Amino acid sequence: TERVRRCELSEHMESCPFRLLPCAHCDKCIPANAMEKHLKQVCNKVPVECPNGCGESPAKENVGVHMETECKEAEVECGVPGCGEKRKRG
Repeated sequence: TERVRRCELSEHMESCPFRLLPCAHCDKCIPANAMEKHLKQVCNKVPVECPNGCGESPAKENVGVHMETECKEAEVECGVPGCGEKRKRG
């Protein structure tokens, strides 16, 4: 009957692999069956561990800035002209 069909459709809609889900990081709507790929390969807002192991998790798109200006484990050169010694920013 029509009631059963509506119920079945409702159940399907909740688990349909093509249903759109919001990405928790960039707020784009992504098909459920593409979310894993989106998070691993596409979304630049996903937090990633700092390559230097400082314990921070900047957004993928901000890793470069983090390493250049914030990372406590990054080595930076002494600002005194002629020195050239490198130390952790920490």
